[in-house]
Amino acid sequence: MRREKEGKMSMNILITGASGFIGTALVKYLADKHTVICLSRQAPEGAFKYVQGSFDSVKDLSGLDYPR
Repeated sequence: MRREKEGKMSMNILITGASGFIGTALVKYLADKHTVICLSRQAPEGAFKYVQGSFDSVKDLSGLDYPR
C-alpha cells in the first residue's frame, strides 16, 4: 500500500535478514523514504519495527498483511 510520507509516496517494505551486514545497510537506506518492517532472527540495530522469526514458521508471518 502506497501512502504519503513527508510529502512523497511511501511503501511498506518487508526486509528479510535485516540484522545481517547487507540487511542493516538496506534498512537504513530505505527507512528515510519508506516504512520498513524487518524480519530477522535477532532485533536489528535502531528503532525499526521488526518481526522476530523465520519463514519456516507460518505463525511468525501471521501478523503481516502481505504476502497472502
